[in-house]
Amino acid sequence: MKKYRSLVAEILRFLHLNKLRKQPVAHKSERQLILEQLVEAELGDPQLYEQALTHRSYENVGNLGSNERLEFLGDSVVNLAVGDTLFALYPEESEGVLTNIRSFLVSRTNMNATAEKLGLEPLIYADSGLQIKGSDLLGNTLEALVGAIYLDKGYPFAAQFVRSHLIVSKKNVKVVAKKEEDYKTELIIMMQREKVPYQFLHLDTKYDKAQGFIHRCQLQIDFPDHPMETIGVGSTKKKAHQNAAKEALRRIEKSRK
Repeated sequence: MKKYRSLVAEILRFLHLNKLRKQPVAHKSERQLILEQLVEAELGDPQLYEQALTHRSYENVGNLGSNERLEFLGDSVVNLAVGDTLFALYPEESEGVLTNIRSFLVSRTNMNATAEKLGLEPLIYADSGLQIKGSDLLGNTLEALVGAIYLDKGYPFAAQFVRSHLIVSKKNVKVVAKKEEDYKTELIIMMQREKVPYQFLHLDTKYDKAQGFIHRCQLQIDFPDHPMETIGVGSTKKKAHQNAAKEALRRIEKSRK
């Protein structure tokens, strides 16, 4: 009798397992698989991520609603995650330095570049007449995606996603600055760290028929033992400042070797 019961139990177990195998497995779209690879986790609420990728120009087509609310939420999460990380990475830096670094990392230029690097462009739902590549739409969508990750996975997971793609290490700030040729930001961070006074002064603006407007500025750095002055020239005041800062950084690096 005992042997019979054991046999019946085994048969029932086999039938149960066979029934489970025959149950249909939820099909994942190619988009969902790509997003899961991007997020590095299964999507708890796939529709939330679809909304994060929907621009307002497409909301009436896909019936998902636009990603603007998620963008608002994601912007807050990005700023908190970056601020939290920089606070830990730079324990001796002042508020001003940390603010400058954060502003640079969360700038629209950097967010757009990060979104493009992540491959978001082909995943975005938007009107076919809109220019996506190189536009702020990319960075806005990345913020919306972070908002979706936050709602789906919680803050620690979302913060890690932000850290992984916007902040790699202390070297990241300098690497990104040089890549974007933002020499002025790099110089400001250095001067604030070393507590050295500096100022940019506009010298003059001239007009040339061949080149257009030419702006000249002077950068004065009050190093205690060797004050430094550099001249920057550019088609805009901003470019003139960048060129003056670039020359100053070159001379500082050369003097410290």
